[in-house]
This record gives sequence, C-alpha cells and structure tokens, in this order.
Amino acid sequence: MTDRDFTITELAKQLDVSIPTVSRLLNQKADVSPEMAVRLEKVLHRSAESWMAMQASYSLEKARERLGVMKQVPA
Repeated sequence: MTDRDFTITELAKQLDVSIPTVSRLLNQKADVSPEMAVRLEKVLHRSAESWMAMQASYSLEKARERLGVMKQVPA
C-alpha cells in the first residue's frame, strides 16, 4: 500500500486516531501537533521535522493574513 492508497478510515487506523481527527487535519481545521507529526512520520515515512516545518510555515502565513486584514481596519 502506498501513501496515496490510504482512505481516511485506513489512515486514522494507522495513526491510531479517530476519523474526525484525520478529517480535521486534512481540512486544515486542526494543527499538526508534535505528537501527530511523530505519528505521521511512522505511517507516511516523512520526518516529523518536515511535518512540523510545514505546520510552522502554514501558521505563519495565516498570521500574516490576519495581521494584514487588521492593519487595513481604520483605527
């Protein structure tokens, strides 16, 4: 089975988490925690550091977007 063959149910089982947890991750409704990064590393064979780096990059981009909107609001 390759990484692309996982259904959400199979991935949840492999990660030992609930289906809603995987769904929230896939739909960007939840952040990748250090614990989840380690779980993903074991199942998807991509380092926990890379999962954390992607999360940090995404979080920074979202913060920039929020602050950009806030700067446009008249004081």
